[in-house]
Amino acid sequence: MDSSTSYALAGGYIAALLIAFLVPLILWIITLVSIVKSPNWTPGFKALWALAALPAGLIGMICWFVWGTKDGNRPPTPPAPQFPYQA
Repeated sequence: MDSSTSYALAGGYIAALLIAFLVPLILWIITLVSIVKSPNWTPGFKALWALAALPAGLIGMICWFVWGTKDGNRPPTPPAPQFPYQA
């Protein structure tokens, strides 16, 4: 095996390692930002979601995006008052 082949193999291994570690890290950051910015949950429940979803890995992230983003523990905000239209 010549040196160019070994460099190509090393580059492939580095690319595989980057994908194996970088993609989950990016997904973890996206999930954390989504939890923090969610308007549906109080800060205490956001902390519980982060403690439950993030260490659980991919399954926890999927659970957050399937169930956590839609519902929440805050009461719905009342609609804005509707004033009659005046021309």
